[in-house]
Amino acid sequence: MANIRGQIKRWILQVYPVKVWLKNTHAFTIHFLATDLITRFRPIRFLTSKYVFLCIFPFVSSKYAWIFGLSKMLKKLIRKASVKTMQKEMDIYLRNLQVGTEEEVSFLLASTAVAIKFLKISKYISKPFPEDIFLGLTICDDQPPGLIASYNIELIALHKQVSKSEDFNKQILASGLMVLIHSLRALSVNELFATGRLCWIELMRGMPFYLESMSDICPNYSEAEAMELLPVPNMLSPGPVK
Repeated sequence: MANIRGQIKRWILQVYPVKVWLKNTHAFTIHFLATDLITRFRPIRFLTSKYVFLCIFPFVSSKYAWIFGLSKMLKKLIRKASVKTMQKEMDIYLRNLQVGTEEEVSFLLASTAVAIKFLKISKYISKPFPEDIFLGLTICDDQPPGLIASYNIELIALHKQVSKSEDFNKQILASGLMVLIHSLRALSVNELFATGRLCWIELMRGMPFYLESMSDICPNYSEAEAMELLPVPNMLSPGPVK
């Protein structure tokens, strides 16, 4: 019996080339215990056949299949948890927008315009602002995987940094960055698209007061310049700008 278990152990190690790593994992222990149970049945020679063993544990027949399967499962779990967290944050943000007046949400529109202009010239973010995606000229599926997610990570870090400041201009920037963070999330994650559109329905309520808010934030801008900076993502905005 000991010889049979030793033979099975050698077969497993032949399938998994990373021998040292496997010997220190629970995965190896589980598989070895499973094969030990198999050897307790009759006929031993048949059940401990290398080919029957590989049929019983099909994922073992491929060197790294179980690793890919585990990583795929973990990726799904991490994504699910991440989407759940983002959905919760966007729901809270939406509720805050819904109780805001038209004048208040117009200030957020103006802050978003300022934030976009800042990001276009800023060196604090390693990547250029994805304006085509934000405006709906390009969809996220046409971009490299993870592009928007990695960009948003930098936006979140920048938002945390500027939101701690009591400076008025930085507070404006922080407000606009938060709108952009949620908007890019909605454009890149299908589950968040509906919430993102609801947020922009609330934001567009402030359109009648947008120019007034821009004149308070950026008094040197003309009306034409302010309208040119108006941030309206076509895929999230409920309709044409009036």
